Amino acid sequence: MPVTVVMVPASIQVCEPGDLAYYPRVLDINDSSRFDLEQPQRIIAELAEPLGWSFADLRPALQSADRCPYQPHNMHWLEHGHELVADYVGNVLIEEAIVQASP
Repeated sequence: MPVTVVMVPASIQVCEPGDLAYYPRVLDINDSSRFDLEQPQRIIAELAEPLGWSFADLRPALQSADRCPYQPHNMHWLEHGHELVADYVGNVLIEEAIVQASP
């Protein structure tokens, strides 16, 4: 049975710090000497590859939103975030031939 790992990004990987009320304003997430925003996805992709699992990163889908798709006061998605993810995952499953497209 095929396996697809779906990687859910942290809100700060998708939204600006100002969009997230809980994000500490004293941290500069773009400081590459302290933070590697690619690390979570890179590690999971490296683990999935030798197992023959496909890997789907939700960042492109969530970053396509016209506004932050995460709740401003917690790390859950807003309604439009859920819609973007559902469409993206559905397309991934069809492309990977895990499910068939509806007629």
